Amino acid sequence: MLKKCVICRNEFESDSNNAKYCPVCRQKVKKKYNKPYLSKPKRQSLAKTKTLREIILDMEEYNRKNRTQLTYGKYVGMVNLKKF
Repeated sequence: MLKKCVICRNEFESDSNNAKYCPVCRQKVKKKYNKPYLSKPKRQSLAKTKTLREIILDMEEYNRKNRTQLTYGKYVGMVNLKKF
């Protein structure tokens, strides 16, 4: 199927109905959109910074102090979201 590139307006051949860019412009667009995601720092989870035993002891202490009954999953989720 013959299509027109949205950026350079050159015609190119494509098998897909969704193709918007010619092969040259497609590489430029990919670079543009992939850069912000590559430079984004990765978040460290609680499990990578503490051992399981330390996490459970912290959870039990938190439950005692605040008179709650958080499960391991809820506690780790709250810690990762920095709720407390």
